[in-house]
Amino acid sequence: MNRKEKILGFMNTDAYVPLKEDELAMVLDVPGESMSEFRQLLKELEDEGSVRQTKRKRYICVKSEGNTAVGTITVSMRGFGFVTENDAKNGENDIYISAEDLNGALDGDSVMVRLDSRSHGKNRRREGAVTKILKRERHTVTGKLVSGKARAVLLCDDKHIPNKIAINNIADASDGDRVVALITQYPTAKNSTLAADVITVLGRADDVTTHIKAILHNYKVREEFDSLTLQEARSVSVDTDISASESRLDLRNECIFTIDGEDAKDLDDAVSIKKLANGYELGVHIADVSHYVKEGSSLDREAFLRGTSIYFPGCVIPMLPKELSNGICSLNAGEDRLAFSVIMKIDNTGKVYEYNITPSVIRSKYRMTYTIVAAILDGDESLIREYAPLCDDLKALRDLALILMQKRKNRGAIDFDIPEAYIHVDGNFMPTGIEKRQRNIAHRMIEECMLICNETVAEHAFWADFPFIYRIHETPSPEKMAEFGKFIYNFGIRLKGKKDDMHPKSLQSVLDSIKGDACERTVSTYMLRSLMKAKYSPSNEGHFGLAAKYYCHFTSPIRRYPDLAVHRLLKQNISSQNTDKYKTFVQNASQQSTDMEINAMMTERDITDLLKTCYMVGKEGESFSGVISSIIEFGFFVELDNTVEGFVRLESIKDDYYSLDAESKCIRGKRKHKIYSIGDEVKVRLVKADIDLRQIDFMLEKDYVKLY
Repeated sequence: MNRKEKILGFMNTDAYVPLKEDELAMVLDVPGESMSEFRQLLKELEDEGSVRQTKRKRYICVKSEGNTAVGTITVSMRGFGFVTENDAKNGENDIYISAEDLNGALDGDSVMVRLDSRSHGKNRRREGAVTKILKRERHTVTGKLVSGKARAVLLCDDKHIPNKIAINNIADASDGDRVVALITQYPTAKNSTLAADVITVLGRADDVTTHIKAILHNYKVREEFDSLTLQEARSVSVDTDISASESRLDLRNECIFTIDGEDAKDLDDAVSIKKLANGYELGVHIADVSHYVKEGSSLDREAFLRGTSIYFPGCVIPMLPKELSNGICSLNAGEDRLAFSVIMKIDNTGKVYEYNITPSVIRSKYRMTYTIVAAILDGDESLIREYAPLCDDLKALRDLALILMQKRKNRGAIDFDIPEAYIHVDGNFMPTGIEKRQRNIAHRMIEECMLICNETVAEHAFWADFPFIYRIHETPSPEKMAEFGKFIYNFGIRLKGKKDDMHPKSLQSVLDSIKGDACERTVSTYMLRSLMKAKYSPSNEGHFGLAAKYYCHFTSPIRRYPDLAVHRLLKQNISSQNTDKYKTFVQNASQQSTDMEINAMMTERDITDLLKTCYMVGKEGESFSGVISSIIEFGFFVELDNTVEGFVRLESIKDDYYSLDAESKCIRGKRKHKIYSIGDEVKVRLVKADIDLRQIDFMLEKDYVKLY
């Protein structure tokens, strides 16, 4: 127990009465020479929101107060907010904060909240008011600079904070530039003014690359590597002494191959397959990144901070410098490479009955693509002749993948089939086309290989009982499942199973029942949002979505830090070294990796939304066919076949007065009783594509023709 925990533990006892600083010091036997340190600890606890002082300067523990909470605030574009408590229990609802009760808090701030006395009743929405801002999340903002007669203002990119920010110093920026500004004055309960000074000019506001720069800045993405990290990368990239040793299994003569996309450069996984009398021997060979990225090195620290590579159309911001990610670590065909291999013997039911996890040295024989592999398996004669030595292995790999897929389905794993967008861009990141990303049997083959490998490694680590980083997915909350059950009831679907102990098989049966229906995308998306978010954890709690008892991430150490850390932990265990020192590390790495994964997903999402909006610019007045994907109080979203989504406002529908029927989750006309429901096919025309808002507005075609 550290000193902070000791202070909190004492203040949390039933016998504790609020004490002043000197009284606390006396009771806790704080020596006189340690008083300054003790005061600093109390200040830190107060800053964290763990304790607070009363008007009489007595300290009380916030947790002991039923009407006080501490957490992070999310502010909506409409001005109100929700606070998620730091120690929120599973299923506990967030605290609603009205715009009048924000008291200067901005989106992302850590705040202390006083709960409304009326919000404690059963099933009552919790409400409160911000009483103290513990930590400001934002110190800079980005936006478009607009010069005014009196002073310049910043039209902020992030619509979750006040749109117009007063600019005191524009530096060398010009009207119409997109800039980064340092906040110099935060809003308070008495003064709502938010002011800032320009510190960086990103470029002209209407340039798509400038928008991307702003998004990367707002998510604090580390774009460049420092000189020390680059120096380390260059020094290890010339380490070409890749020879087999007694501690490495030499697999260079085995038929090992990679299957990736055509434009992939960081090839971190390869496979091999042999047909056995009672099943298969599957080898999954992963780049041994931990051999080059040493614990405590600049490369390791930088990878830890980044957590993951970030991918968006036309660009990759790698976790590791390209000298490693595209060079010495990439499993390029015809080149000797260090690897970490998991060789599994799998019977004809998909059960792994024997395995070996070992460092190895390999030489990939073929650099295959998903397209070529799928064509071979579809019977393309010219490709079959070209890759004749590999064809039997590919067929065996396909057969094994089908067995593994069936096994996962039998145990109840959820198989989402939500299409992703593939956005074609030119050299300036301008989108030239958008289509649904196609998946074929080759994608599933590699996916199944990686899944069974990750499960095998996680189960091995669990029973070996050493500090480890698991990939977990918790059981969804009963409240979310009840809400989802009500939602799908509108489509005539009944959710089976106990809401407080849902089995993934029940959810998969829902997906099976709507396969190919117009509502499939909508129901799948709603289900996904109803589930808990997968995360990294030092404790094995299973993976609900995969219906797996043990799971981890082992197969992508070039682009994910937890995979790199898992390799390091496995090596320590294999060499029988003491792993207890990693207990704190796996806690920190799990949290950091989870946080950075979420950050990367949000970055990629915002850039994708930006590019989709850019693609629609200039198409105003054009007609499109789409499907109603979701409905809210003010209108409904329509998704086009290429995954672009736009909004139809109720006020724009002129043949009746429409309103939301919350019970049936549809839009209903008051006089004619016409209904617009999720999954309905509609014809729309584009009204406007607003790049600054990343917002696409549609009108129903019949109304557009009448008005324009």
